[in-house]
Amino acid sequence: MWLAGTARAQEIDPKLVEKADPESVGDAADKKMGSVLDVLERLQEQAGIDSPVETLLYAIAFISGLALVAKSLTDFVKFGSDPNRVPFSQPMLYFLAGIFLVQLGATTDTASETLGVSDVAFAYAEAAGSSTGGKILEIVFEFLHVIGIVTVMRALFLMPKIDGRQFTVGQVITHLVSGLLLMNFEWTSCTMLASFGWGDAICGG
Repeated sequence: MWLAGTARAQEIDPKLVEKADPESVGDAADKKMGSVLDVLERLQEQAGIDSPVETLLYAIAFISGLALVAKSLTDFVKFGSDPNRVPFSQPMLYFLAGIFLVQLGATTDTASETLGVSDVAFAYAEAAGSSTGGKILEIVFEFLHVIGIVTVMRALFLMPKIDGRQFTVGQVITHLVSGLLLMNFEWTSCTMLASFGWGDAICGG
């Protein structure tokens, strides 16, 4: 009897060892991490970005957008059961803000084109090449671009809270336009310089 029990244990032990094998556990973790990285890469390609910080911001916007869409659906249910309890504008604003956040890259591109804001070749930065001045300009533009993304995200987060008192449409529009101008600061700065007659020299005409 003891020998039979030992034989069964020998048959079971390899399976248990295989399940508890650190390499198999590590492979499973790598697969999960790989799927997360795939999502981030798709977001990065969709938004046309190279910075890890921007990729993280777009990922946060994507997740937040899904949460706002889910919130809007629950509010739509409440509106259907009792229209006097929840105004129709509330779930609609949550839904629109969520969609804009999920598609933040397309949202900012479309809004920039609507406002006539576009990428401009900054002649000084190109002429400077790999010099210290050119690198500083690249860092400044990249930093302002990140700040612009955050500002646009804040505008979308404020949109469902519009009540005409604490949060107004003007605040949302101000944040949105400011964010777009910061995201395209090359265009913004060249437009400002052109008003002083320095646009051709610095922005390449």
